[in-house]
Amino acid sequence: MLGKQLRLADGVRNAEGRVEIFHDGYWGTVCDDYWDIKDAQVVCRELGYREAIAAPKRALFGEGNGHIWLSNVHCLGNESSIEDCKHAEWNANSYCYHFEDASVICYNETGSLGRLMFLLPDHSLSNQKNHYGCVFPPKCNGQCMVVDLVT
Repeated sequence: MLGKQLRLADGVRNAEGRVEIFHDGYWGTVCDDYWDIKDAQVVCRELGYREAIAAPKRALFGEGNGHIWLSNVHCLGNESSIEDCKHAEWNANSYCYHFEDASVICYNETGSLGRLMFLLPDHSLSNQKNHYGCVFPPKCNGQCMVVDLVT
């Protein structure tokens, strides 16, 4: 990623968080429009992780601030950098908002993932594959679910 930097912000673990990119001297986020697991795969690999296991939308790890640098990201999944993926022009602030910040959950181990449990907001993994959720009201007052990712 020539002249760019990428990081995950506000995750509970190092391998998860809101996707942030450094561009023109400022950190900013990525809009979740068209965000999917192929985009997350590219981000995770670019950051040195083996694979992505989820591509949550709707600011799962909290809303960023400042610029929203990229939107309409469309990766094939084999790119070496998110910058190599098709995307709209830089600086999507005029039509995307921070409640739409994209996130990733990466994984770095080899072999079977088995079962991994995550506590996520109810809306976060709609349209994701390989998961099911159950409402978990004691911790979230009905606003979260436990997502059991099974591979």
